[in-house]
Amino acid sequence: MESAKHDVQRKTLEERNQMSDLERLRHSCAHVLATAVLRLWPDARLDIGPPTAEGFYYDFDLEHRFSPEDFETIEAEMKKV
Repeated sequence: MESAKHDVQRKTLEERNQMSDLERLRHSCAHVLATAVLRLWPDARLDIGPPTAEGFYYDFDLEHRFSPEDFETIEAEMKKV
């Protein structure tokens, strides 16, 4: 079992090493976005949040529907992260 875990970690590191600086930045930004949303809405469940050619995004499963005002709040929280 430990070998399989090590293989997954090595693959992840290899994939990360193959990313461009921009892809790595977008990947990190997706994590910052997820952290900010979880701080603001602790009941949110994370789905998927990959970097894309245009930027990054994250899908969340939560009762709250995001409004335009929420984006300003999320951005401010991301700056704190």
